Amino acid sequence: MNITCIGSGAFSVAIASLLSENENNHIIIWSHDKSWVSKCIKKKQLLLSNANNIALPSNIILTNSYDEALNNADIIFILTNSKYILDVVNELKYYSFRNKTVFIGTKGMLGFKPYSLSSYVKKALKVNKIGYFAGPNFACDLINKSPAIITLASKKKKLYSLFKKLFPQVRVEFTSDIEVLELGSVLKNIYAIGAGICYGYNSATSSMVSYASLAYVEMCHLISQLTSCYFVHEVKGILGDFFLTNMNQNSRNFSYGIERSKSSNQASNYLKSNTVEGYENLENIVNYLGTSIKFYPILYTIYDIIYKNKKTDSLLDICFKRD
Repeated sequence: MNITCIGSGAFSVAIASLLSENENNHIIIWSHDKSWVSKCIKKKQLLLSNANNIALPSNIILTNSYDEALNNADIIFILTNSKYILDVVNELKYYSFRNKTVFIGTKGMLGFKPYSLSSYVKKALKVNKIGYFAGPNFACDLINKSPAIITLASKKKKLYSLFKKLFPQVRVEFTSDIEVLELGSVLKNIYAIGAGICYGYNSATSSMVSYASLAYVEMCHLISQLTSCYFVHEVKGILGDFFLTNMNQNSRNFSYGIERSKSSNQASNYLKSNTVEGYENLENIVNYLGTSIKFYPILYTIYDIIYKNKKTDSLLDICFKRD
């Protein structure tokens, strides 16, 4: 199987690493970073920002060329940072995706209709076979071959069978509710910022579980209102992914919230060296909601803290109804 991973972040490397365990797979990792590609080839390693580099498998090729990455690919994984997704898709649309399968692992939403990444990618690339997947898992856990679950969302059940064959190392769950899984993937990162803010004030386990419980209920209600799906809690990947990012300092969204609880300057400095997808997508979800955001006080307060410099302890006031 010829497989291409678009993106060279930790999650893309983790997916490529799992795929490489099947010797019949021929994998290409595409990166815009020429320096990263050349360094990896020279050192014969897949270089990661956390310094836990891994040996470059013999069936993985690295490239900066779209021609090399796409022309013979049967399956394409889009795994770029959400803030680059429009640029990447605009470059990809000049290639034919006929008879190709696309799996999207980027967590984000657009600031304009159709908002959904999968809907936009499907139309822009004229691709028929498309799926969206989410955790709960961190890239480092996948790289370390820890037991894991991945949830695939697609309108085509055949893609579920294909995805399971690609990843025999993990348990794969299925849902046809693509929009639900996408929204959950975006929102859990935003609520994780709030979790970090709360943690910065009080790291007691009971306090964190209290916040997470309130935020999870609000998130599920919000997704239900936006998608008309009233069984959000039954969609595989929503619950686990939410609690993974909302109670763990390995989550950059959570860690960003901790820095924001200290000061806006420390939060700004954190953003300079870390990708925080909750921060990158917060404004888009707020614009999408419009005036109805007032019905979601936790989300609204996180937005006010990040973009309007509201006092961070106002989140505790909202969550715990402090006078």
